[in-house]
Amino acid sequence: MFCAIKRYLAYLCVVTYILIVIIYVTVRGENIYIQVHDNLDSAIAWFKMMQDYDLFFKHDVNVPFLGGISRNYLRSELKAYTWLYILFPAFKAYVFAYLLKIIISVTGAIYLAKVVLKNEFGKYKNIAAFCGFLYALLPNYPESAFSFASIPVLLAI
Repeated sequence: MFCAIKRYLAYLCVVTYILIVIIYVTVRGENIYIQVHDNLDSAIAWFKMMQDYDLFFKHDVNVPFLGGISRNYLRSELKAYTWLYILFPAFKAYVFAYLLKIIISVTGAIYLAKVVLKNEFGKYKNIAAFCGFLYALLPNYPESAFSFASIPVLLAI
């Protein structure tokens, strides 16, 4: 059994971390602290404002923000990250995006390792998965989370 755990240790760490995040968010609800670096949280406030004033899919209208700027200056509806905020409340969308970033990063790192290492991937799959997990935990601008997490896939192509 110890050999099986050792073989899938990195995957076990990733799944355990995701489960801890899900349980923590479920228990605490919106009363949690989220990781914010500098002003990287501004997109969350913009998406919340766009939800509150029903500004998704509306253009050339003034937004009650920064003295009434045009809606065209805010984020596009054509991005996958924006669709999370269209479909879910702001906090749930933030949590889903965070978890998706981890999943995309880990699978991208595994794919990159398979392409680069070819026959020797079996020896290094734990390291590849763990590196993808650590890469996912790096702070970044929330809206660019998916593109940031997809860089290993881009390198593999």
